[in-house]
Amino acid sequence: MLNTIKKENSLVTFFTDYLLENGYGVIINKNMPKDSFLTINIDEYYHYQGLPQIPAIADLLLVANELANNNCYHIYIIEMKNIKSPKGFTVKNIYAKFETAIEDFMKKRYGYIFLNKSYKITKCKLFFISDAYKLKEKNYTEEEINSFIKLTKIEFLQNMCPF
Repeated sequence: MLNTIKKENSLVTFFTDYLLENGYGVIINKNMPKDSFLTINIDEYYHYQGLPQIPAIADLLLVANELANNNCYHIYIIEMKNIKSPKGFTVKNIYAKFETAIEDFMKKRYGYIFLNKSYKITKCKLFFISDAYKLKEKNYTEEEINSFIKLTKIEFLQNMCPF
């Protein structure tokens, strides 16, 4: 799958190693071989398509080769938001971003890659990365953060299984 994606001329421009947006981002395990994954800036991809209206779209699509099995893959769709409060996003908007990534990008535009039965996708995860409550700035521990977000719309979003 990675080699097929790498050969797709319409995507090459959007490959990225920059996994940050406004100070929020993703850290890849340093033990992960560089050639075992690739990241596509799908937000940028949609902005350069010349569409009359750009749909809500997640920031990144990361495809990783499962190290134990060369023909199995993990897919991560990532949305990063730097917002001042939980009022800065709606679940409906985040849902729409993930939906576009799956339904339009992965199925419609590049279905010949992502729906190809010769590739086995063993994991597909959606990540919403934000600190809407500014808990890291307040030096909350991971346990305190998890306890705090109970019953918030972030927890609701994390627990949704819409796809």
